[in-house]
Amino acid sequence: MDGKDAFKNVLQAVQLIQTDLSNMSEPKITTTLEPITAPPTVSEAPSFVRNVQHDEGVEGRARSEKEPSLTTTAVSKSLKVLVSWAHKDESWNTKETAAWETEVMDFALVLRHNGIDADVDLFYSHDKLADWTRFGQKAVEESEYVLVAMTKAWAERWSGTNKPNVGAGVAVEADTLKGIFNTNQDSLQNKLKIVVLASKGASDIPHDMARFQRFHVDVNKPETFTDLLRTLTNQPYYVKPPLGNVPVLSPAVRRAPRQLASDALSPSRAMSPRLVSPHEPPADPENLKQEYDFLSAELKLGHADTTKVLKKMSKIRQQLQELEG
Repeated sequence: MDGKDAFKNVLQAVQLIQTDLSNMSEPKITTTLEPITAPPTVSEAPSFVRNVQHDEGVEGRARSEKEPSLTTTAVSKSLKVLVSWAHKDESWNTKETAAWETEVMDFALVLRHNGIDADVDLFYSHDKLADWTRFGQKAVEESEYVLVAMTKAWAERWSGTNKPNVGAGVAVEADTLKGIFNTNQDSLQNKLKIVVLASKGASDIPHDMARFQRFHVDVNKPETFTDLLRTLTNQPYYVKPPLGNVPVLSPAVRRAPRQLASDALSPSRAMSPRLVSPHEPPADPENLKQEYDFLSAELKLGHADTTKVLKKMSKIRQQLQELEG
C-alpha cells in the first residue's frame, strides 16, 4: 500500500470518529457543592475599643475574626441622644467660649462615629427653619437620653440662679427635665446622664443632681468613652452569673458547753437522784471534766446555788475516780 492509500484510510477513520461523537448524548454531571452565599454580617465594637489596625497582616485578621467583639449583643437600633450644654459662661473670654464649643462638638461627633445618634443644637445653627423657642423641649422629650455637658453656667440654668435675660435655651431644657421628674422619677433617672468633659470639673455639678450617673470623658482619649457607651447600649462589663446551690456545712461543735451547765443545774435532771440505766452508755471523762470546770467557775462567780453546785461537783469527782480506778 502506497502513501496515497494510507492517507485515504486515515481520512476515513477520522470521519467515522466524528460521526460517533455527534451521536453521543451530553454527559450528566452532578455536584454536591452549595451555591456561594454572602457571609453573615457581624456586629462589631467601636473601632477604638476593638483597636484593630487597618494594615495588620493575615495572622492579625484571623485572630480578630475569632475573638468575640464587645458589641456581640449590641442594641439593634440607633439611640437618639441629646447633648445639652450652655454656650458660655459670663466669666469666659472669646477664646474660652470658642474652645468649649469645639470640645462639645467633638464629643457629639465621637458619639455619632460610634453608632450613637447624638444631636446638638450646633447642627442647626444655620437652619432657616429652626424654631429655637421649641427646640430644647422637643429634643428632650424625643431623645432616649439627655447627656448634660456640665458647666457652672448649665448648673445655674438648672438651679434658676442665672440672670433672667441669658440662657433661655438651656433653662427650657432643664425645666423640661424637671417636668419629667415630677411625672416619673425613674424615667428621669434613666434619661439624664451627666458628662464632665476634660476641660471642666465635677465641682460644677449641683448638689440636687448627685443622684444621676456621671461620666468623665476626654474627647482626645477615645478609651474614656467606653463606660458611657456601655451604659447607653446596655453592655455591662461584669455580667451577673446565675446563683449556685448553698453548700451544706458541718458544725464544729455539736453541743455547746453552756448547754452542759444548763443540764447540770436543771432541777428536774441534774439535782435529782440519777438512776443509771443498764443500757445507758458510760459517762465520758472529758465531758465530766468540762462540766466540773464550768461548775467551779460558776461557783467562784457566785452565779449558782453553792450547796447544789458543791454536791454536783462532789458527785462528778466520785464518777471520775470510778472511771480512773
